[in-house]
Amino acid sequence: MAGAGNPERMKPIRKTLHKQFSHALGCTSEKEYQRKKTALLTYFKRVWPQAFSVEGVRKRAFERMAEMEGITAEEKLEDLALLHYLIRRSIRQTTKDAALESVAQCDLPDEVRVIVAKIVEQTFEVPTV
Repeated sequence: MAGAGNPERMKPIRKTLHKQFSHALGCTSEKEYQRKKTALLTYFKRVWPQAFSVEGVRKRAFERMAEMEGITAEEKLEDLALLHYLIRRSIRQTTKDAALESVAQCDLPDEVRVIVAKIVEQTFEVPTV
């Protein structure tokens, strides 16, 4: 992992993101957060390596975004992987069947409902920690 970042040297937006990740992972100390973050990222890099590989225009875009935030492109990809995990985890606080039932009960046009249902199905297919 590229530098985990010293919280005292982080830009305000990074500090906020760092705090939110730490809170979402249930951490009570910086040491615990770093341990959990490292474990999750190690796991993600093994089961989802494509998320950490960017090339061409996409790579340059990540490098620019990261530079604006004062971090490396690798750290930016790590942040996105953690965010992806946390979003999926929050979605999974319900069951797949309950989520699909909720989609079915929404007053959505058929073509939209089919798309949303497929997205929900895919959300529950990706491995989690």
